[in-house]
Parts: sequence; C-alpha cells; structure tokens
Amino acid sequence: YRQANDDGGVSVVWQDWQPAMIGLLVDSGKTVFVDVTAAWCITCKANKSLVIEQAPVAPYLRQLVDAGQLVLLQADWTRPNDDIAAFLAAYQRYGIPFNIVYGPHAVDGIQLGELLTSDAVLAALNKAMTDAALVRLARSRCRRVGRANVLSLRPKPHHRGWAAALRPPAPRNWPQP
Repeated sequence: YRQANDDGGVSVVWQDWQPAMIGLLVDSGKTVFVDVTAAWCITCKANKSLVIEQAPVAPYLRQLVDAGQLVLLQADWTRPNDDIAAFLAAYQRYGIPFNIVYGPHAVDGIQLGELLTSDAVLAALNKAMTDAALVRLARSRCRRVGRANVLSLRPKPHHRGWAAALRPPAPRNWPQP
C-alpha cells in the first residue's frame, strides 16, 4: 500500500493492526513493525514526522515493504479499544506511543522507546530479520554498504517465546540417554 506525501515522494501506508496477525506473519518469516498510536498523541506525531518518515528510516522501510520482507501494522487507539489495551498491558505498558518490532529472530518483540531514534528503529529491524532476509537486502545495497558491515548486521537466532509455543517441537537428532 502506498500513498503520495506532500513533497511528491512516496510513503508506505500502514495496514490496520489485528491481534492475531503478528504470530501468523512472524511464523511465515516476515518482520513486523507495530505502531500503537492515536490522533491526539503529540509524541506519536513527532516520532512519525521526525524519524519514521525521514531518511534513513523511511527509505529502508519502503525497501523492505517493497521486497515483501516487512509488514507495517498500525493500531489506532484514538478511540478506546479493548484489544489494543490488552496488547499494551501484555508488555506492561498503559500509554502510547508504543512501537515494537517482531521477526523470526525476535519472536517476543523488540520494544522501542517512547521517543524514537533512527538508530534504534534500524537496529531493531535488523535484529528481528532473518539471515536470508539480510542477505537479500545486502545484495540489493551492495554498492552502498561494504561486505564487513553487511556481515555485522546478522542477527543471532532466537528460538524461544510465544511463537515457539505455537509450533510443534523441532525433531532432535541427539542421542537419547
């Protein structure tokens, strides 16, 4: 989904958040960026206009969405919503802004601070992505990023969390006692 912004560029449009979507998307290998926001939230608007819609974050989000590696979900808490309140409470949060990134290497999510920074958003996205997704992205950016930098972006695998409880256990080839 895309929409033109004021300066003639293209910005990515967020999809509506639904509670069950995160697990399904992560299990399918996608990285998911969830933004809980509201029309009355000044800090949310500042994060969007100063970080999410600016370089280097905006072009990176656009590139990942266009490549099918990232899904952007926005939970609009302008009006009270029990599902959003429960989602926030699950992370011991009771106010907004709240931003979290999930992925195959971050099944429990990486919570971002209330005041976003470009570095924090980019680091969370890179940490949550799979090695294969990073390699595909690196190939598309190989002229701008050196090989050593690409290799340092590889996240460490994360195999625990809520998504693991939804999957059947992986077969183990270890000797039995």
